[in-house]
Amino acid sequence: MLQNGLPTGSALSYSNPWRPVNEDFGLSRFDYTVSTRDTFSTSFSADRGFRADPQANPVIIQKQGSGLYSLSAQETHIFSPTLVNTANFGWSRAWADQTADPLEPFPDSLIFLRGPGRKAPGALIIGGGTATAQASTFTSANGQNPFNSSRQNFGASDDLRMTKGRHGLSMGVWFQTVEQGLFSSNQNNAGTLTYPTLLAMLQDHPSQMQAYPGATPLTFRMLEAAWYFQDEIKLRPNLTVRLGLRDEMTNMMKEVNGRAANYTFDQNGVIRTQADVSKSVFLVNNAKALLQPRVGVAWDPTGTGRWAVRAGFGIHNDLLDNLGNRLNQNPPFNARLVEHRC
Repeated sequence: MLQNGLPTGSALSYSNPWRPVNEDFGLSRFDYTVSTRDTFSTSFSADRGFRADPQANPVIIQKQGSGLYSLSAQETHIFSPTLVNTANFGWSRAWADQTADPLEPFPDSLIFLRGPGRKAPGALIIGGGTATAQASTFTSANGQNPFNSSRQNFGASDDLRMTKGRHGLSMGVWFQTVEQGLFSSNQNNAGTLTYPTLLAMLQDHPSQMQAYPGATPLTFRMLEAAWYFQDEIKLRPNLTVRLGLRDEMTNMMKEVNGRAANYTFDQNGVIRTQADVSKSVFLVNNAKALLQPRVGVAWDPTGTGRWAVRAGFGIHNDLLDNLGNRLNQNPPFNARLVEHRC
């Protein structure tokens, strides 16, 4: 009730909707001894899940699906007691999609953003905020159009280990392709209208509108590679030194259709208002040769093998291969439209 005793127009709602959740998981493995010199193994795993979450206003059901698949194989060949080679192959794919649909179809005239696959009503916020943690005074039917993301990797490596005298040599190469696909956003993709009061909503006087009017699918790809060499030297029975060098490189993350958009700075250090659109978001590839030396020492002061002193030093680089979720909302593709009304 208002201070003058009149009703506010709000009411309480109680509901106990059904919330189905399921997940299926499977795992298989196969091992085979080819000969006294060769062994082979492979494994496969699959995980799929789905749930339907009723929202605060249960006329909208948020449906979420996900899947994860992985396949790996390894072959080990013994050339001699002092020379062993191991080859590995791996593949993985993960995906997730989400939508929030009404239990009953909405008329097209009540849908904010129309188009193929866009059948969800937008969200109404009354007395709350769209970009803060401020809660809405009223619970509305917050619809959401479909959005999804996926990630697929292929990897292969080969490692050779050899013992010669007091030297334990290790060397190898590694390759991996990264593919990341994204479509739309999980916020405002069906349109969001903000009203300061219930009366403003009844009079259709919104204070703000947010929307993603032009959802565009993006697919990013990148090739990563590395090689390494390590020498483990047993200088004394109680002293071992490891010397190694690793080199990593990439060909930069690229969008397959030339839709990589990013903002750059001008010669005065001011950010440009228009995004640069090209194959890659990077202007320069700084990951052509990332040399990483490694040094390690293991020392047993007493020579009894009961305790040891270890020390190590190394340089490690973190390859940025998960940038798609940050680049997905850069204009002009998937740009967010914000309109304020006073």
